[in-house]
Amino acid sequence: MLSITNLSISFGTRRHSRGIKNLNLDVNDGELTFILGRNGCGKTTLLECIAGIRNPLRGEIWVGSHLLNKLSINRRADFVGLLSQEQGLSLPQHLTIGDILGLWHRRQANLFKILHSKSSRKMLQEVATEYLPHLATRLDDQVCSLSGGEKQLLSLACLRLLFEQTNPDSYVLLLDEHTASLDPSLSREVMHDTIAFVRKYKVAGLAVTHSIKMASEVADEVHFLNGGRIAKSLRKSGTSTEDIKSFRKYLEDLFNTPVSDSPQTSQENFSTHETIQNSTF
Repeated sequence: MLSITNLSISFGTRRHSRGIKNLNLDVNDGELTFILGRNGCGKTTLLECIAGIRNPLRGEIWVGSHLLNKLSINRRADFVGLLSQEQGLSLPQHLTIGDILGLWHRRQANLFKILHSKSSRKMLQEVATEYLPHLATRLDDQVCSLSGGEKQLLSLACLRLLFEQTNPDSYVLLLDEHTASLDPSLSREVMHDTIAFVRKYKVAGLAVTHSIKMASEVADEVHFLNGGRIAKSLRKSGTSTEDIKSFRKYLEDLFNTPVSDSPQTSQENFSTHETIQNSTF
């Protein structure tokens, strides 16, 4: 479980300083919570603070029994995973899919062995089939040849591998508009794998988005960040079609914006909520 208490963060320039003020937030294990808000309200800053990229002015961030404020950014990585919109760009572009999976699987660093051992090649194929079935037949493709969505799938597979290696007692998955700018098919695949990660491993999922449509379909809870504070919180009562319609109506009324006019809607065309909500690996 992610628990944030009285968190305050300052960002912006000295002349035009903004911030998050005394924020309190809980995210349950096995659930996906979304943060909505206008540009510049501090959504990404909040995720960066949880990940250790930024330091808060005050407040506490807990993941299970672990106080993240006292952990280094490297130690924090055992309990926090971050997938951003441009996460794929941080992958070594000249390496192949097989190279990346080999390096992350049991943190094996001997690339020569990975590339030239038959047993290692078989192991990589098995890993790819389990963790990255969409790209399992493309182990020799370089990362630079992948689309943005395919890089996101690879990044998510790496986070899952790291999670299983460290096997933490608590974990939070942070998602910073990680399906933005993807075509409908890949957007749906990335979200499918994301939901499966959260549900299967009972991790706390916290996502930032501008899409009311996505939030209404896959979120368990939605918070609206405004003026440095959580101005409104909504929790979905169920997963039926009527529950989703009601939840979406609340969000539309909150933003005074119909789903058809919300950002990214044209790129997010999930067929049914139940398919994604009940996703499994």
